[in-house]
Amino acid sequence: GSPTVEGKLTEADLLKALNLAIPRHDTSIPLTQNGLGYNNLIYIALLLRSMEHSASEKRGRNAVAYSMLAVEEPEAHLHPALQYKLLKYFTKQDQTRQIFMTTHSTHITAGAGLDPIISLSSNYSGEMVVVYPSECFQENPSGVTSKKYVERYLDATKSNMLFSKGVLFVEGIAEQLLIPTLTEYIPGCDLEKQHVSVINVGGSTFKHFLPLFGARVQTGVSSLQCRVGCITDGDPKRRRKSQDKERYKKCYPYQIDLESSQYEYQAFSSVVINLEEDANSIANIQVTHSVKTLEYDLAYENENSNLIVTDSCTNKAKMEEFRLNKDLESDAARKLLDEETIEDLKKLDEVEQDKAAFASAYLESLENSKGEHALDFANALRNNAENTGEDREDFVIPEYISKAIKWACGKGQE
Repeated sequence: GSPTVEGKLTEADLLKALNLAIPRHDTSIPLTQNGLGYNNLIYIALLLRSMEHSASEKRGRNAVAYSMLAVEEPEAHLHPALQYKLLKYFTKQDQTRQIFMTTHSTHITAGAGLDPIISLSSNYSGEMVVVYPSECFQENPSGVTSKKYVERYLDATKSNMLFSKGVLFVEGIAEQLLIPTLTEYIPGCDLEKQHVSVINVGGSTFKHFLPLFGARVQTGVSSLQCRVGCITDGDPKRRRKSQDKERYKKCYPYQIDLESSQYEYQAFSSVVINLEEDANSIANIQVTHSVKTLEYDLAYENENSNLIVTDSCTNKAKMEEFRLNKDLESDAARKLLDEETIEDLKKLDEVEQDKAAFASAYLESLENSKGEHALDFANALRNNAENTGEDREDFVIPEYISKAIKWACGKGQE
């Protein structure tokens, strides 16, 4: 008999016989030599084109009416810039009616904005909670403003809050640098192990972020369940009674109510008051504040510490001299503090006077270098924490900071 060729060659058989290669200069690189990230991108591109073909009019009655694409963790093996590029590519697809992505990437959540995000997490009872972050904001001018603010600042660092079990909101770069290091002096509190993020809100704009966690949230809308600590400055102020239009100006805590006949006082800033009102009755949000500022309170609790005066302090030599001898009549005191402040300090008892005097001088010496100092100070604290025995210096963490850290880590308070 005569030989014949039998069987049916399918499209899949043809594809198996081909090798996809990428032309590069004078050679072709087979896909097997590519990284997994690039190969995933090529596979996704081919899959999208196949789905586009399946839904096209050319298929007639056999066209797919409603196609969906599900992608698990598209960030795998991809550089952050490629993650963002892939996300933008997905958003431009017309033929794929709906795309679902599961992700742990802060770059993808930052690039997506709030509207497409669905957060799945378990609450403290172990129940699954589904949260649509964009719906947490009230439909009024204040809510719209807050939502726009959060979307504008939802970069890769701030979008950590969507994945965390605890969040610490802080005012600025100094707190962002120092607080992770200060936790090394609080037993049982490790921010990384407890999945706690420190988020710098860039000022006193805490209120914009809090609706995500239940403050001023729309009625009937679920919010993110993690513990939230807001760490802010007390910033006491005063103004002269004789000048009605004069604005409140910063003052020191020990000056509050010192001359009530001449001044009106605010022991704490309006930021603190408004924050406490927002957090009132919200079980997972706690607000703590300093007496004055972060730097003042740290120096007040550690007025004799060898660690606290860094090269970033203005008049470092005088600061070191004043740390060792807190005589208000000394040249160092006159160099670091103004006459009114010195006279007010003299009205305090000896122990309080030493603490407040050093804290005041310390704050003045950092007026224009808080960020640089925070970096130097954090390094000094970290190096000290690694020491053991007599080589390690004790360092006292102000109560408002330790309370917030323990809260976010779920330690000591239920």
